[in-house]
Amino acid sequence: MDDGTHRVRTRTGAQVATSCAVAMLLALAGGCATQSLKTPTTQRGIASWYGPGFHGQATTSGETYDQYGMTAAHRTWPLGTRVRVTNEQNGRSVIVRINDRGPFVGDRILDLSYAAASQLDLVQGGTGLVTLEPLSENGRPPGVVAFAVQVAAFGDQARADAYKQRFGTLAELRGGSLRQPSENVYVATGADGTRTVYRVRVGPYAQRDEAELLASSLERRGMKAIVVEEVLASR
Repeated sequence: MDDGTHRVRTRTGAQVATSCAVAMLLALAGGCATQSLKTPTTQRGIASWYGPGFHGQATTSGETYDQYGMTAAHRTWPLGTRVRVTNEQNGRSVIVRINDRGPFVGDRILDLSYAAASQLDLVQGGTGLVTLEPLSENGRPPGVVAFAVQVAAFGDQARADAYKQRFGTLAELRGGSLRQPSENVYVATGADGTRTVYRVRVGPYAQRDEAELLASSLERRGMKAIVVEEVLASR
């Protein structure tokens, strides 16, 4: 049995945000990321499952993990994406919702909840060959996950815009961190309860480690920097 209890899984807090500047980010994505941003497409590979050892713990989405829910963990697909999972050995299928990150073992492509793995008859063996099909929502395909470095947040747009201008003059943003011509600094608008928050970010990047390079460089200068996820509209 391989229920994930003995595996080391990296869990982070909820860091998912949808930018108000989706169109701008998509236009800039090709020049800002060393690897291309890709819309989820059908995948085939090995799935595992995780259960009792993580039941009741926080997932990356901020939800509490329920091993009896129809959910799963994927490394890069947008949180909230609905996916049809088919066990290629017996033809059984289930629909799950991505609400966590993982798996972090080898080349596995999905970590299923106990309930989903049970319906696919994967619990006893621990792993199995599956096909993943991302499902559209209201006729729209899933978005694209990218990563950004958040450096400040304000309740006032004018202050955010001013900080963005000042921050854009840093040496790290002129190619020092990723050997690129420049880094894109932008303001993402989002809600925090009942108030609007303006977050100053740098990106987007196709891979988390690309964003972490810049975050580490800024932290060495004593600046606060956190890596967050951006969900962009499908390309």
